Amino acid sequence: MALERTLGLATLLTAAVFTAAAQAPPEPPQTARQTLARLLETRLDPNQCYRVRDLFLERQDVKFYFNDGVLIFAQPFEGREVAAFFLAVENTDQGEILVIPPTARERQSVALYTGEGVLNERFRSALLLFTDDTAAELHRTLDGSPSHKRDPELGASVAPRWSPVLKNVLEGVSLRLLGDLLSGRPIEEGVFAAAVNGGRLGRFDVVIDPHLHEQVSVGQAVRRDGRAFFDVWASFESRRGNPDRGKVNGALQNYRIDATLGPDLGLQAVVEADLAPAADAGRTFAFELSQNLRLQSLLVRGQPADYVQLEQSPAGQASRRQNNVVLLLLPAIPVPGEPIPLRFEYSGDVVAEAGGSVFLVTNRGDWYPRGEPAFTDYELTFRHPAQYDLVATGEVVSESVDAGVRTVTFRSAHPIRMAGFNLGDYVSASREIDGYTVEVRANRRAEERLQPAAPLPVVVPNPMAGVRRRASGPDPSIVAPSAAPAPNPAARIEEIADADAETFGFFLERFGPPVMSRVVITPIPAGFGQGFPGLVYSPTLSYFAPADAPLKSLPPDDQQFFAELVRAHEISHQWWGNTVTVLSGADNWLMEGLATYSSLLTLERRQGPEAFRQLLANYKLHLLTKNERDQAVDSAGPVTLGDRLRTARFPSAYRVVLYEKSAWALHMLRARLGDEGFFALLSRLVENYRLQEIDTEAFRREAAAFVAKGEPDAELRDFFDQWIYDTGIPRFRVRHEQKGSTLTGKLLMENVGPAFLTPVELEIALGNGEKRRLTVWTDGPETPFEAQLPAKAQRIAIDPDGKLLAVHD
Repeated sequence: MALERTLGLATLLTAAVFTAAAQAPPEPPQTARQTLARLLETRLDPNQCYRVRDLFLERQDVKFYFNDGVLIFAQPFEGREVAAFFLAVENTDQGEILVIPPTARERQSVALYTGEGVLNERFRSALLLFTDDTAAELHRTLDGSPSHKRDPELGASVAPRWSPVLKNVLEGVSLRLLGDLLSGRPIEEGVFAAAVNGGRLGRFDVVIDPHLHEQVSVGQAVRRDGRAFFDVWASFESRRGNPDRGKVNGALQNYRIDATLGPDLGLQAVVEADLAPAADAGRTFAFELSQNLRLQSLLVRGQPADYVQLEQSPAGQASRRQNNVVLLLLPAIPVPGEPIPLRFEYSGDVVAEAGGSVFLVTNRGDWYPRGEPAFTDYELTFRHPAQYDLVATGEVVSESVDAGVRTVTFRSAHPIRMAGFNLGDYVSASREIDGYTVEVRANRRAEERLQPAAPLPVVVPNPMAGVRRRASGPDPSIVAPSAAPAPNPAARIEEIADADAETFGFFLERFGPPVMSRVVITPIPAGFGQGFPGLVYSPTLSYFAPADAPLKSLPPDDQQFFAELVRAHEISHQWWGNTVTVLSGADNWLMEGLATYSSLLTLERRQGPEAFRQLLANYKLHLLTKNERDQAVDSAGPVTLGDRLRTARFPSAYRVVLYEKSAWALHMLRARLGDEGFFALLSRLVENYRLQEIDTEAFRREAAAFVAKGEPDAELRDFFDQWIYDTGIPRFRVRHEQKGSTLTGKLLMENVGPAFLTPVELEIALGNGEKRRLTVWTDGPETPFEAQLPAKAQRIAIDPDGKLLAVHD
C-alpha cells in the first residue's frame, strides 16, 4: 500500500508544487531541510484518537461519510495538525466517499474506470493530508456531537501499527506540504489529499487544490507490464470555482548559464536568473532539476539560501521527466514586481555515451533549474573538449579554443521558453533559404545498438579428411565471414540537408516567419525527437533510407516514421511550440496535432494525396484498436486530457489520441474551412500569437472566422464538442432507392449520440459513367436525402476522399 499510495498522491500533487499555499508560518529556528526531516517523523497521536459515528466532512465537491470507525490525528507539526487517519476496526465499520463530477465528459471518464459515472465508494481506511482548515473543521464537528468519543486506549493500539503508513505517504508529498506550511499564504489556499482504501475499487487518491486549473482530481496508481501508471479517473474545476486558479508564485527570467563539460563530459554549471514573484506570492518557490544533478549552493541576492532538494523524486510529472524538485525558502515574503537575483551552482551527469563517440543528453530540458515556463532571454556559455561540436539554442556570439577546451557562447535574439544543447563528433551541412539558415549535423558513426552484430565463424571441413590424414595441422578450416559494413549516418547528409531545407521552406511559406532565424538539426540516439527553439533533436534512424540496414528490418510504419515524418514533425515545432505555445496541458493537443499534421502535409506534398490518406487510415485503425476489455483506444478520453492519456488501461493512448487523433481533427477542420481558409488560419496563429500562449477556445474562435457564411455550426461549437472535447468515432451506412430520376435515401449513423452534427460527402456513381457529389449534414441516427439524377445510380460511396474520421461500408 505505501509504495502505491506514495506514487498516487505524489502524482496528483506534483502539478501543484509550483503554486502557493497555506497559512502564515511559524518562525522555525532550523533550516528547511531540518524542518523537512522533522515533518517526515510525524506519527499518529494516540491521545487524539476518536471513536466516530456519522462524521461528515465536505471538501469542495468531495463528501466523506465516516459512518463508523476510528479517526486518529497525527501529532501536531510546528503547531499545526496536517494529517488524520480513519480506520474501520469492526466488521460493521465503514466510510463512504461521494464525488459527482460536474460535466458529462468527466462522468464518462469515471465510468470508464469504475463502471459508474458517479464515484460512490465504501472504504475501510483513509489517510487524510492537509494544509487547509480540515483539522479545524473536523475538531469542530467532533467536539460538537456526543456521537464521537475520544478513545486514547484504542489509539495506543492503532498508532504504532499505522504510523509507518503515514511516514511512507509523507515521503512522497512532503515537499508540497512543507512548501505550503512555510509559504506565508492564507490557510484557505492550502491543499487537501486523501488516500482511500478497502472498497471494491482498491486504493485510490483524491486531491483538492484551489490553485490548480482543475481543483479536484481523483485517480489510482496502477502497474502494468513492469511500468508504473497513474490513471486519473476525473479532474475538474470545482463548482465553487476560484478566480486565482492556475496561479503560480513566479517565474525564472533572464537566464545566464555558464556550463563546463569536463573530459568525462560531467557537467558543472553556474546559473544566474531573476525570480519574478507574482502578486501575493509566498516565501516558497519550487523548481525542477534533473535527478542526476546535485545543488552545491543556491544564493539569493548573493547570500546563501535555505533550500531543500529531494534525494529521490516522488512519482508524477517531475519523476516522469527524471527530475528532482528543489524547494527554495526566501528570507521574507517578496515584493511583487521586484526581481530577486538567484545563483545556482550544481554538478552531475546529464550526457551519456551510446558508443562510438555518440552522445545522449539524458535530461534534455531540465539540465538547468526550471519553474513555470515563460518566454525569456537566455545566454549560454559552454566549455567542453575541443574535439567535439556543441550546438545550443540561440546565435553563436563568440567561440575560442585554448588548451584543448572550446568555449562557445550562445545568445537568444528573442525570448524563448526553454534552452537545450547537443554534443557530438559531427559532420555538417548548411543551406540558406529566404534569409534563414538550416544546418544539419550527423554523427560520423551510429550508436552501438545500431551496429551490425559480429558474424559467427564458419567451420569448413577438410575435403581430404578420411582419405589421407596429415601428420600435423587441423583437418577443418575456420573461416570468418566478412562483417556487414557499419551504418554511416553521415553518408546522406547533403541529401538530408536538401530535404530539411525544403521542409523548412514549405513551412515558412504556409505558416509565416518563425522566431529563430537559424535552426540546427542534430542526431539523438533514441526513438524519438524533440524541437527546441532553433535546435532539433532527430533520432539517428531518421538519417537512413528505408533500404538501409538500420531501417529495412523494421515494420513499414516504423520505416515511414523515421525516414519521412519525424524530422518534419520536429522542424515544425519551430512554429508550433516555440513561436506559438499553449496555455496549459489541456491545450497541448494543438501543438502536437499541428506538428503531426505538418509532417503529413510534407508527405502529401512529396508523395501525393494517396500516401497522405493511407497514413490517416492507419491512424484511424490505431484509434479503433481494442484493449482486453474490448474498449477502443479512442475511448481513453478526448485530446484535451493531455498527460491523463498515459494510462495503464490504454498504454498507447497518449501517442494515438494526443498526436494522431489531433491530426485527424485538424484534417477535418481543413475540410470544413477549405485549403485557403485553413492555411490562412495557421498563418494568423503565427502572426497573432507570436511569443504568446493560446488555449483551445481561442483556437476555436480563430478557426470560426474562416467558416463560410451560412454553413451550419458557424461557431464550430459542435465540431469542437465532438472531436476535441469528447470521444467517439461514428459509423455510417446508406440505404437508398431510385424511382425514375429521383434518388431517395437515408444516411444511418451509429456509435455516437443523436446530436452528433457533421457533413458527410456521398459520391454517387451512375450507370452512364458519371459521378455526382452530395453533402449530407447529419440530423440524428437517420438523415434523409434526395437527389435528381440523369441515370441510374450504381453505387454510393461514403466520404470518398477520406476527409472524415469515421467507419463506413
